[in-house]
Order: sequence, then C-alpha cells, then structure tokens
Amino acid sequence: MYKVFINNTPLYLTDENHEKGFSGCTIIQFESKKQLRKIIDGVFKGKFKSGVVVKHFDLDELYYKLRRLTQNVPAAGGLVENELGELLFIFRKGKWDLPKGKLEKFERPDIAALREVEEECGVQQLELVGDVWHTYHLYEDSHNNNAWSLKKTYWYSMKSDSTQELLPQLEEDITQVQWLSRKDFPRVYDNTFRSIAALLAEYTNHHMSE
Repeated sequence: MYKVFINNTPLYLTDENHEKGFSGCTIIQFESKKQLRKIIDGVFKGKFKSGVVVKHFDLDELYYKLRRLTQNVPAAGGLVENELGELLFIFRKGKWDLPKGKLEKFERPDIAALREVEEECGVQQLELVGDVWHTYHLYEDSHNNNAWSLKKTYWYSMKSDSTQELLPQLEEDITQVQWLSRKDFPRVYDNTFRSIAALLAEYTNHHMSE
C-alpha cells in the first residue's frame, strides 16, 4: 500500500480486498489514468476531507499510473536520535518538521540524508543505523506551471550525540533546531504535517516493538 499526502489529505493506493483501516475515507475502484487524474484533482479541491482510497488488483500498475501523472522528486532526510533517546527536530515556517531535502543530481539517498541533516541542523559525526522509512507527498510545483510533482522521501534512522552545537539553517527558513523526547511529541503532533505525524507514529511503534 502507498499513502500519498496531498495538502495534508491522504490518498491511499492499495490492492487489498478489504476496507479495514480506512475509516471515513471514500473507496474508489480504479478504472483509468483519466479517472485517477480526476480523483487527485478532487483532493486538491477539498472534495475528500477524510481521505480517499483507490483500489486495484495490481498495486505496481496503480503506482505506475500515478507516476505517469507526476514528475518524480526524490528527497531524503533523517530521524536522528541521541544517546538520551531524544529525536532531532527543526522548526520551519511555523511548523515542526524533520530535516530533509531534495537529492542532488546522481546523489545516493543515504548520502543526501546525511548532507541535509548536517546542513539544516549543523550536526556532524552522524551514524546511519540501518532502518529506512518512506513518505510520499504530491504537490503543485509553482516553479513549473503548477505541474504535479510526487516527492518520495527516504528517511534514514541515524545516531548522534547531544553535545554538538545545533545551528539552524536560517536561509532555509529554519528558526529552531531542538532535541525532543517522546513526552514532547504531543506538541509536535499538534503543529506538524500529517505525513510527519504518520512517520513519527510508525517510528515510535517500531521502537516500542524492539
């Protein structure tokens, strides 16, 4: 299953034969690329407040159809934890977020993730610890006649120490960089993007199950 966020509204692509886990969402059987285009346009216009589920027997084919409607924008970021179990957050344009950015030409996602964390937070001596998550964000690119772009972000689990000086990248509109513990997560959830909230929930559940 793919969960693609459009203006904070989830678009689910699935080949599942049941409808569990999609409470409040509109369920639609895939018919054509033209139909999928109309569905996405409807999400942008606020037609599906709780989200929409598009079902098809071939999930790979369904995702391929979505890719044909969008431009691919690969990005990478970090879920950086220190020795106290705190997670590294940035505060950008009035919302809590995680350090991330677009890949440079021919750049590997893991290298890009390390670079972005260093640039946006001033943290160095990072260690990749293996776990990788993905988020999907579909948006209108104002720099390209509002064409649809699909940003797939690779999120790498990292380790760092808490003694380094945190330096927000002001030119990227980052005004704060902070280590936050899990007891601080509720205030993050109250003021972040739904894609980040979903990622944090998945990350937390993963660590609780270890």
